[in-house]
Amino acid sequence: MRRHIVTIGFVAITCSLIFAAGCGDSHPPVDSSLTETTVKGIVKIEGKVAEGGGQISFNPSNVDRKVASNVAKIADDGSYSLTTYTGGNLVKFSGPFLKEHKEIALATRFCELSSGENVLNFDLLGEGDKPRGPMYPVGAIKKAMKKK
Repeated sequence: MRRHIVTIGFVAITCSLIFAAGCGDSHPPVDSSLTETTVKGIVKIEGKVAEGGGQISFNPSNVDRKVASNVAKIADDGSYSLTTYTGGNLVKFSGPFLKEHKEIALATRFCELSSGENVLNFDLLGEGDKPRGPMYPVGAIKKAMKKK
């Protein structure tokens, strides 16, 4: 009987330690440094250069680093260049191309930037595009609104 009580006590202490290790205010590791990095590249939509200008925005904010987004103009040839911070950045796009491709405005892209110069080319809605967030087919919102 005494051996049974000792075993139960050992199991209870072990479980308590395991659960205590999972508690707290911890969060996934994020980059909190203010190390600047440069990013440049070309923005395309379905394989074609994003003509007509627009903007690309890199947001390096996270739970440990609260900073403003960094914005660059997309040139007529689709190129952009800007300075932001290392680590994870959420990328958003805006411009006249959203008239034809509204779904681009609804989602972000994610990139991990290192120090030095980073070259990131985006082919929005093209092969290999990895949007985060909602992506609705063109016309789906209009169809849903007509049903109401």
